[in-house]
Amino acid sequence: MCFFSFVSNSLLSIALPGGMLKDLGFAASVAGIAGGVAGIGGMILQISGGHIAQQGKLKKFLGFSTICWSVITILQGFVTNGWQLIVLRFLLGVAEGAIVPGIMTLIPYWFPEKDGERSRAIAVVFTASGIAATLTGPIGGFLIAMFNWQMMFMILGVISLIIGGIWFAIMYDRPEQARWLSKEEKEYITTTIQKEQSALMKDGGNNVSGDKLLPILGYLLRNKYSWVLSIVGFCAVFGQIGFFTWMPTAIQSVTHAGIGNVGLLSALPSIAAILGLAVWSRLTAKIKQRRLSTGIPLLLFAIALAILGLFLIVQMPLCTSF
Repeated sequence: MCFFSFVSNSLLSIALPGGMLKDLGFAASVAGIAGGVAGIGGMILQISGGHIAQQGKLKKFLGFSTICWSVITILQGFVTNGWQLIVLRFLLGVAEGAIVPGIMTLIPYWFPEKDGERSRAIAVVFTASGIAATLTGPIGGFLIAMFNWQMMFMILGVISLIIGGIWFAIMYDRPEQARWLSKEEKEYITTTIQKEQSALMKDGGNNVSGDKLLPILGYLLRNKYSWVLSIVGFCAVFGQIGFFTWMPTAIQSVTHAGIGNVGLLSALPSIAAILGLAVWSRLTAKIKQRRLSTGIPLLLFAIALAILGLFLIVQMPLCTSF
């Protein structure tokens, strides 16, 4: 579900150079708004997704959410102007907003900490997003080359609907409800997690009671370091979204390659990111300085964006002259 959610959210980046900008004729600023407005919509249900998961009602909620964003993905293939696209992108963000926080809240009910099971489960979920970032360009480019950008949205939207059906068929809110688990497996999961929770309650240091929650939030809002970290995170995500939204368009502008090749080339940064994550995770263990291990990648990213911008400024006029 996380894989196809990420794919559906990223399809716009490959649709723009795949004919959408040319066919609909809206300005790049409108496309930029459409690319970012999904994030605004996504904030609406992020908190409620985790809350619903805790109440044991996530199966139906995320199932219907999947149906909604799948239909919205299909409808993007029928847009005729920028405002329709902006509205659909906002609704797409709303429908997808609860998925990641909901699943992250659901995982502790299914996977105990014992032997690193929970950590591996979380890693799988995040790996799905990384794989999706790598494959969205090639898959979208192939479908546009075979058909058109409208059919790309429709085909992948239909596949997402199928994923929603599979979710309803095999997913449950709690392990004890799952028909495909044996009695021994259910007992192992629930008993192990209950023991871990009891040990955590006895420790008491990692628990935040309701009467302490608001004072802690108030302290965080008054703390300057919370704001600094938020600003750093905002700028990093801002750069990443801008880069991945416009990267296929920039590749096409410089190389004049077909949309299939543009999709393949757009996968390279994601592949490099996966490799870089593996390398940097080892280096950070040796550096042992959080400021350096976070600041150096951000600095390198900023330098890379600046060089890329200068390269495009120089190359695009040359390509136009030829």
